[in-house]
Amino acid sequence: MPNFLVGRRGVCRIVRTISGVRLIKEPRRWRLVADDEFCEFEVEGVRFVAFEPFGDSSRYLIGP
Repeated sequence: MPNFLVGRRGVCRIVRTISGVRLIKEPRRWRLVADDEFCEFEVEGVRFVAFEPFGDSSRYLIGP
């Protein structure tokens, strides 16, 4: 997913709209060093992670 329109917190906002989702980890505000993996969630027992490769990429990857 290209990230020029959606920020890290925006990804979690979109994830929250999924029916039956359980949000496990959200990005923290005001961090000097951000984790590559910034959003973790579970849907129907399957855990997914959203991350930004290399910490400063033009894309987010979301997958199990």
